[in-house]
Amino acid sequence: KTVVKTASGTIVAPTTCNDGDPYTKANDAACQAAGKSACWDEDSSRDTQFLPWVVGAVKLSDYEIYSDCFRVCAINDLCYGSSAEVEYKDSVCEVSNVRTPLWAWLQEWGIYRKPLWSLSLFSVWAACL
Repeated sequence: KTVVKTASGTIVAPTTCNDGDPYTKANDAACQAAGKSACWDEDSSRDTQFLPWVVGAVKLSDYEIYSDCFRVCAINDLCYGSSAEVEYKDSVCEVSNVRTPLWAWLQEWGIYRKPLWSLSLFSVWAACL
């Protein structure tokens, strides 16, 4: 597997969808077809410059209803560090069959416009098994 950190800080990942692989746009279609989701890699350090989203199952089953939002965060390289507000503008996820702007979902949880890696609850909600 080849993982490359580019100058912009994004990860170029393989198109395979194996547990533990980075979850990106490159493997999103394969992961969706395989019924796999994105989760927060608990081994990611708080100051990570790499995408903390990996292929895997969310540890807490109560938060599986947010799996599409975690997927949208992953494929858009968002929801960690300090993403700019404009980056969330067009991102939409589905919660309980309702399409919701990603920024509105984050705002509902009180974590919009905050560096998410510093919020231990978010990494717990999305943590991998």
